[in-house]
Amino acid sequence: MPIRSTSLRVVAAVVAISALAACSDDGDDPAGAGDVDGTTAPATAPVVTTPVTTVVATPADGSLFPVGDVDAGLLPWVELATTQLAAALGIEAADVSIVSAVLVVWPDASLGCPAPDQQYAAALTDGAVIELEADDSVYRFHAGGDRGPSLCERPITVAPPRA
Repeated sequence: MPIRSTSLRVVAAVVAISALAACSDDGDDPAGAGDVDGTTAPATAPVVTTPVTTVVATPADGSLFPVGDVDAGLLPWVELATTQLAAALGIEAADVSIVSAVLVVWPDASLGCPAPDQQYAAALTDGAVIELEADDSVYRFHAGGDRGPSLCERPITVAPPRA
């Protein structure tokens, strides 16, 4: 699929998600959209500002994957997640560093970030975990299926299987 077509699809998905988020008050609005394997990700990640009411982190030594383990195909999403995290924390993007960005297989449609009292389809879903560090804390962004990276406010503590 051409990059331009994918970019338009990403923008349309972001607009749709933003519109849905404005209509709901559950706070579970994922940001961005695209293909997880990075083969059709836009050359430049779109800048999306998503209001984050709570930013949950784990200590810097709480990374699920080895530091520096970064799949190059996920770099556009890493940039998007970095921008989102910096905005949420009120810091410069330069103050956020990449811990890891790996392809994984989620066991269900919750993408490893289930909302309380919510049921999810039990279907294996290709996805990604992006771990970013700021102020000695690790923040996890989850992605999968047709959903781009979003900050998981209920971070997992066990690494999902690698893709």
